[in-house]
Amino acid sequence: MPAFPLPSALRTVALVAGLVLGCVAPEASTTLTIVAAVAGFGVLRRRHGALLARPAVWMPLAAGLLLAATYAIGSGSAVGAVAIYFFIPLFLIAPLLALLDIETNENDNLIMASLALIGVAGACVVALNDRLVLGEVRSGFSVANPIHFADLALGVGFLALVGFVLTQRWWRVLFLFGPLLSLVTIWLSGSRGPQAAFLVMIATSIGFLVFWGGLSRRLTLLVALGAVALLVAVLAIGINSPTGPLQVIADIWQPLINGTTDDASTGERLVMYQSAWNAFMAAPIFGHGLLDLVPITANYVPAGEVFPAYEHLHSDLADFAVSGGILGIAGYAMLVLAPLVEALRAPDGPNRRPAILAATLLSVGFVSMGLTNAMFGIILLTVFFAFATAMVSRLAHS
Repeated sequence: MPAFPLPSALRTVALVAGLVLGCVAPEASTTLTIVAAVAGFGVLRRRHGALLARPAVWMPLAAGLLLAATYAIGSGSAVGAVAIYFFIPLFLIAPLLALLDIETNENDNLIMASLALIGVAGACVVALNDRLVLGEVRSGFSVANPIHFADLALGVGFLALVGFVLTQRWWRVLFLFGPLLSLVTIWLSGSRGPQAAFLVMIATSIGFLVFWGGLSRRLTLLVALGAVALLVAVLAIGINSPTGPLQVIADIWQPLINGTTDDASTGERLVMYQSAWNAFMAAPIFGHGLLDLVPITANYVPAGEVFPAYEHLHSDLADFAVSGGILGIAGYAMLVLAPLVEALRAPDGPNRRPAILAATLLSVGFVSMGLTNAMFGIILLTVFFAFATAMVSRLAHS
């Protein structure tokens, strides 16, 4: 009797958990991905030592060491270094890569893009069920925080877009539904930050496909017309919605022009960001540490304002700036740029452009979504970033 192919089974578990289950069963997704990654250490061999030279692996590890030292110094105690616990999934990229490299079928990359498309389709089903069947005002509550749910749907949906440039067959147009399904999902979730991030990511995608995607003039025109039609449809559907794109733009524009806002949620964020700036200026090099991030930031609230009670500062940049100062921001930059540096430094090959597209969308997406909500440190999103970074590396070197 042949031995049970455990490594291949772990690979399958990681693929399904990392790309399909995130928005449908978040806890199962994070648990299974982490378990598969830890088990992946058993797959590592001496030849996998070369993985440490890949930016996708060494940059998160270096960022972890930098953040650990910074948090210890900033908090004034070695215990402060324990806070890198929140980033542990990012240190498991090497074993994830070892799992993904077990099989080298030429269709592996298309399979990953297809799984991402299935994943965002599942997110859309959950969103529709929450709104139409359960009667939720904001979709996503049945499985997770609606904002985290929307952020993940956006990330997975745009990863599916990579399938469009991996093949020249007619059915590649199906991968264009990835961003569309993510848009429906985030709109139903009522999450405004992801809607703003969608605009950034769709602009990035169109720019890539038109100027560097190798599309014919006819297909370029089709993509451009489709984007215009999508924009018109989105504006028409959400024109009277308090969480629609027009209101999102207004909520962002008003504080930029006037310095104030009529929206309570945006007002709370402005207070947190002003407090975060004050806290950053009080300890600009090493920060204050991560373990007591919110209570410490609350001490720097502007006079006459009330600091809202949350677990983070609703901004990755604010979180890293207050917790680690300039060095914390450097660590954040290393994390978010790791997939992009990985793809850009990959050797020339048929999948280099798709890898750069995936990496660009992952990095741009996490930065734009992280402007108004925490991404790193949220277990669901941190695990996804780790898996997606491994996927970029696998794509770049195949």
